[in-house]
Amino acid sequence: MVLETHKIITNNQKKKYYRIMSIELIREGFNIDNVIMKDSDTQDVYWSSNEFDFALQEQEIYVKEQILKSQAATKVIVFSSKQILKKLIMVQKAYLHGQLVEEFKFQLGFVMPNTVNTWEQTIVNRPQEQMIPKEIQSGNLVVQIEFFENDQLIVSTSMKVFYI
Repeated sequence: MVLETHKIITNNQKKKYYRIMSIELIREGFNIDNVIMKDSDTQDVYWSSNEFDFALQEQEIYVKEQILKSQAATKVIVFSSKQILKKLIMVQKAYLHGQLVEEFKFQLGFVMPNTVNTWEQTIVNRPQEQMIPKEIQSGNLVVQIEFFENDQLIVSTSMKVFYI
């Protein structure tokens, strides 16, 4: 007697498998190449880095305190992707003392494969009297940035902010 051990794979299982394999390829080919925080008017750089370790849960960054006194700051994120992205989404969350104080969701959309892309965001500061003092923010503010392809997480990085 011969016993056959064939497993029947449904179409839904195939789709799920290809989706998992696709997101793994996207993760392998996606990189944040550089992030710059600068004054929107003078272009003075408050912080810049091209080193991101996604294996770390949280990285410390040291930002010039003048950013808190500027009228507006620009964040520039340069990223690259080896794979096509149909619906790239970036979510930025800010936590102060572990409590969510700010959340933004940006639909970046379609990304061509094998490209380097730049995304800029201008943040207009509140009047100084409405700002949380740097002594409270420094070391207690964590900014989390997540990139998604549709609803699938590609990369996530968290940065604990210290003002210098």
